[in-house]
Amino acid sequence: MANLLALSKRGLRRVSCLIVVTLLAGSVFLISVPLKAETLFDSTTNPIFGLDPVSDGIKIAASFSTGNGSVRLSNLTLRWRRDSAQTGDIRILLLNDNDGRPGSVLANLALIDSRTLPIGEQWLSIPIKNEKELKEKNRYWIEITASGSAGFVAYSRERNGQGVATESYLNMYGLHRNTETGPYIFKLTSFEKTP
Repeated sequence: MANLLALSKRGLRRVSCLIVVTLLAGSVFLISVPLKAETLFDSTTNPIFGLDPVSDGIKIAASFSTGNGSVRLSNLTLRWRRDSAQTGDIRILLLNDNDGRPGSVLANLALIDSRTLPIGEQWLSIPIKNEKELKEKNRYWIEITASGSAGFVAYSRERNGQGVATESYLNMYGLHRNTETGPYIFKLTSFEKTP
């Protein structure tokens, strides 16, 4: 009986050691596979030339493209201005590309109450919790719409930055190439899709 008890204790120790090793190995595996961030578009080093309004009936859109591998969006940083009289919601949408123009809505990325923002010019950093997987080497659009009078998005006449030269934007005056008149000032990052 004592021998049987000793064997069962040894067996328990082996099982518990195996569980600990397995848990540690699992933890090491999880730690060793960090998400890789990728910048899809970045015009934030360009100086401000002017501001385009975003309000009821006036929306803007800007294109961006994915590289090799599918990704999920993680953050949008936008040069924004709010005046004291402005109220309303700001909605950020993800659209597909329709022959070089904004297409249909793929996802609602964010909704912001503009009254929660400080008055004046600011960097608006918007974390994106989006499960939509974006395909590799595809063009998409970020669209900014608003209810009421929401604010202004800054644009530049300089054309520097990641992805700027190959993309376009749409405002109340029509569709424009960034290389013609300069981009909206924003940065869009993503996480590489995990296998």
